[in-house]
Parts: sequence; structure tokens; C-alpha cells
Amino acid sequence: MKGSELKTFLINSYHAKTPVMVWGQPGVGKSQIMVQVAESLGIPILDQRLAQMDPVDLRGIPFINEVEGKTYTDWAMPGFLPRVERDGENGILFLDELPSAPQANQAAAYQLILDRKLGDYELPPGWVVFGAGNLAKHRAISVRMSSALANRFGHFEELEVSKDEWETWAIGQKIDQDIISFINFRPALLNDFSPDLHAFPTPRSWEMLNKHMPYLDDSTRFTTIKGFVGEGAAAEFIAFFKHKKDLPEFSDILQNPTTAKVPTEASALYALAGMLASKAEVSNFKVLLQYMERIQPEYQVITIQDALKHNPDLGDTQEFIDWSVKNNSVIL
Repeated sequence: MKGSELKTFLINSYHAKTPVMVWGQPGVGKSQIMVQVAESLGIPILDQRLAQMDPVDLRGIPFINEVEGKTYTDWAMPGFLPRVERDGENGILFLDELPSAPQANQAAAYQLILDRKLGDYELPPGWVVFGAGNLAKHRAISVRMSSALANRFGHFEELEVSKDEWETWAIGQKIDQDIISFINFRPALLNDFSPDLHAFPTPRSWEMLNKHMPYLDDSTRFTTIKGFVGEGAAAEFIAFFKHKKDLPEFSDILQNPTTAKVPTEASALYALAGMLASKAEVSNFKVLLQYMERIQPEYQVITIQDALKHNPDLGDTQEFIDWSVKNNSVIL
């Protein structure tokens, strides 16, 4: 299941007020998708981790209450549960990393998940419970979920990583263009889950590496990249990065579109596509298309697709229409 499909199911589940559980390997964006769903619905999301609680934390702290001369034990409900006066009438209570919680904690949440109650507490009508976690085969901390708890959820398993959807997200998040170009060149390295290694490529690890990109130099580049995405991916990324020297200056392309240097190596052409896409504007698009006529059609398509993600206004230009007609067979 792709992220876009999961979002649709989660939105529908929110409207239906049915609890759902999302399963997937570490680092594929389960938690981010939950946040994106809440943002698209315009509602808050409360992220809670049962693994960090004791079972009694869900029940609350007991206190003595006297009514008409009789003494009773009542319960002060935990503050993390949604309250309309504080959190609003609608929202998502997100139990992240739910399978990492001990079974006693999971059992304590039975009533909350299915009956929308916990003792005297009732989940506000506009709120829904969603959960997420890893399967045992992912070798993350995963306590077997009892059949009683599992049957209280709808389940969406094996969230897939879509390169195209990730790229759209990455462009919107200003992920370093070298990373985006490299993933275009080696899409299999966007997500290469390896539970036997400490560092391996996932959307999350590339996002963390992105924060280091402005600070890398020749002495730290390989070690830093390896620390986030693993040695194999780091070696390929470094080799790809070195081909940047084969790229023409962007100013030379604008001034001399018919004579500026055109690289020949595949990795350099992917890097070129990323550079052109990130710098394409309505004002220079005609000149860039002149230059792009000198590279293979498949790299033109990659460049145009990425350019439209960076700047959708390019799709309204006459130059794009003319290029689309001319390259119709390649696009299809």
C-alpha cells in the first residue's frame, strides 16, 4: 500500500470513527503520514507511547471521594487523554509504536480502543484512535499483539515506499537536490531495509542525512553518509557526487544552450536533470528546453517531471505544451 492510498483509508477511517493499525518497517514514514492526515483534516493529533507507561497510568490515580457520608475510591483520569475544552472537539489519538508496549499495557487500552471509554472517561465523539508499529520480522521491539487487541483494529499492513511520492514530498521539504537526483538515479536505495545492519537507507535516514549536507566536506562526507544510510549506499552516493564536476555551469547553459557542455555518464545526466529541474522558471524555461534537446529523451522526461514538481506554473507555458506534443510517444 502506497502512502497516498493509506492517507485515503485513514481519512475514511477518521470519518467512520473506526480504530485502525498501520504496520510497516522502521523509517518508511508511518508517523509522518498520520501527521499529514491530521493536517489535511485540520484537526490536532495527540501522539502517545504506551511503552513509556505503566498499565495503571491508563486507569489514572485513585483518590478518596466522600458522598453523603460514604467514602468511595474514584480515579483521576490521566491528562494525556483528549479533552474537548483543551484539545478541541475533533482529533486523532495516535498510539505510536503500539506493538513495543508490554501486553499488560496493550490490554489496559482494550476498552479505550473499541468502546471509546476508559473507566468513567469517554473519548469525545469527534476523536478516533489510530495506532502504528513494526512487525516482529522487522526485528524492532515488537511484543506479540493479542488476538483480542488485534480484533479491535482495522489493519493496513506493509506500507510501501513510492519513489515518486517521496520525491514530491522531498521537493516540498527542500531536501538537498543531490539526494533527490541520486534517488532518481538509484531508486532502490531510497528504501533498502536491512535489519542486520545499524545504518541502512530509508526515507527517514535520508531525511536525517539531509540536515548534515550543508556541513559536509571531503574529510567528513563518506563517514557521515555511511553513518546514516550504510556503507554500500554511501559509496554509491559519493561516486555519484563526484560526477558533479562533469556538469556545465548553469550560467553557461543559459548563455549558450546550443554549445554548453553535455555530460555523457548516466549518473551525471541524473545530476544534470536535478540541477535543471530545481532552477527552471517560466522566464528561463525556453532556453533550458533548447539545451535539453541535446540530451536523450528519457532524461528530458525526468527533468520535466521534476521541474513541474518544483514549479507547477511551468505546465501552463506554451513551451511545455510544445515539448509535450513533440515528446508524446516518450511520455506515454
